[in-house]
Amino acid sequence: MLACKAVRDIAPASLLSHLHKKLSHLTRVEQDIRIDECLKFLFLASVRLKGGEGAYIAVNQDIDEVWHECILQTREYESLCMALPGKQFIHHSSSEEGYRGYVRDTGASKAADEHVWWLENYYLHFGEHTRKSSEHWISVIFLMKTLQLSLVEINRIARGETIQKPVAYDVSQAEKTTAGIANS
Repeated sequence: MLACKAVRDIAPASLLSHLHKKLSHLTRVEQDIRIDECLKFLFLASVRLKGGEGAYIAVNQDIDEVWHECILQTREYESLCMALPGKQFIHHSSSEEGYRGYVRDTGASKAADEHVWWLENYYLHFGEHTRKSSEHWISVIFLMKTLQLSLVEINRIARGETIQKPVAYDVSQAEKTTAGIANS
């Protein structure tokens, strides 16, 4: 398991300093959380790329904005990308239709498989989601808001455990939830 500090050690110090300045309107704790979750996302995205697969952005708008700030520091961002497992530049592209368009284009089954992949690999590399980290990951937000799963249950799923919980699934609520959490 790669600790959060180890991911920070991969990032150039000048990039971390830049991010803290850009996030200075937040508390230092919230700055650290957003930077850490962005670095975790980039680490996992590079693992997917190394495996030959792309993916839809798995984090919310707050983390996407931190990613944008990383990209603007081109030399440092390139250095970070080359230090990650995939050893290649992680490109960013936006979709006018957001996550809903992505699901339509790739298929619901593949999109669901990706959610499971993000959960399992987050756990594999960083351990359990915490209350604070979970606020920034689309899969976790979806499972909590739409399927009414607790963080304990989500971490059990991430570990590969089966949970027994009857779920009353409302498709219209799911569409509202995914539209609200993934529009970039």
